[in-house]
Amino acid sequence: MRPRRGRKGYRSKATPEETETAATIAADAGGKLRIAFVSTMCLLDQVSGAAISMRSALETLAAAGHQVSAFTASSQGRKMTSEEAQRLYSGWHSWLARARPEIVVSFGTSKLSRQLQAAARDSSVRIVLYFGNAEIDVPDLVHPGDRAICCSAFLAELYRERYVVEAEVMYPVVRPERSRRLGLPVLADHPELRQLGFVTFINPIPYKGLTLVRRMIDRAGRERPGVKFLIIEGLAPREIMARMKVDLPGRPNVWWLPAQLDMAAVYSRSAVLLMPSFWREGFGRAVVEEQSAGVPVLADDIGGLPEALGGSNTPLPIPERCIENHHADLGPETVEAWFTALTALWDDDEAYRRAVAQTRETAERFSAEATRARVLEIFTAIGAAVGDSR
Repeated sequence: MRPRRGRKGYRSKATPEETETAATIAADAGGKLRIAFVSTMCLLDQVSGAAISMRSALETLAAAGHQVSAFTASSQGRKMTSEEAQRLYSGWHSWLARARPEIVVSFGTSKLSRQLQAAARDSSVRIVLYFGNAEIDVPDLVHPGDRAICCSAFLAELYRERYVVEAEVMYPVVRPERSRRLGLPVLADHPELRQLGFVTFINPIPYKGLTLVRRMIDRAGRERPGVKFLIIEGLAPREIMARMKVDLPGRPNVWWLPAQLDMAAVYSRSAVLLMPSFWREGFGRAVVEEQSAGVPVLADDIGGLPEALGGSNTPLPIPERCIENHHADLGPETVEAWFTALTALWDDDEAYRRAVAQTRETAERFSAEATRARVLEIFTAIGAAVGDSR
């Protein structure tokens, strides 16, 4: 089944029959763990960072020989009907009886999500909750015996305070081919050609910093017409942008593309990535992907983004009022700081070369080898605890 673009503002053509889709990652058990993932969100979502990260973790576990399966809704961007929700819930009970998992991994805080998690607990299955962002605040979400994992040390500290739970840090596994493709030239390998590349911004919606990027595009159009911006759609397509009266696609210094599955091609033409998120990102998967391709990233100092940057570049400020209101006035000092940081990389050959070198050095910390090893380490420990409790 081909995944559909979904989330806010997307049209979903999912049929009711698809709601119970089970995406199975096959592996022979061979004495290994039986691990299942359950969620009301679609695991095949190509836009959601949480879904992409979870798929990569499950693939890592399957490749290590564990028996891994997933039971999720298939529709994206469409609220399930009560009949579909009931069928998903009933199907999960049957799935539990058939697959007999020892560990169930889940994310989501909706009523249905918690019912799915409770059904697994009732079957004496160890629950592992995945915290992918900083916005989860549901009383009694974590139960005695549950384990928690999250995608950054920032989130681990946050949920230690919020739920008094020790969450294991499991950085996202970024497959090398998602950042670089063999035989595809990468602009960052040739810093002297950076001005032929793009300043890239992914997911142009208000809480991702659209207001700031729009101001930078306006200023560049007046002062630096040679700087070209590449905007990649994410959670909202161009039609939604038009209804929001965002006119960026028509600007002479903007290239606008729909959501891309081949992000390696995008990164190969990028000179700089902008990530001025107006909310507390749990981590910053796109930061790691771009840095793995050698592309310098300008990101803010909020949430898990500084952790993802890892010292490759100094995080830039975002006013607190923009976190509370994504359309709030930025103030000239914020635009100046970001525009100056951008033009410093654009104009200074040596500064750009240093940034590329630092970026690649930082990316090693989040290499696929290191992050896959961490996934296996965490689940081996969880599996040992499950064995000890039986």
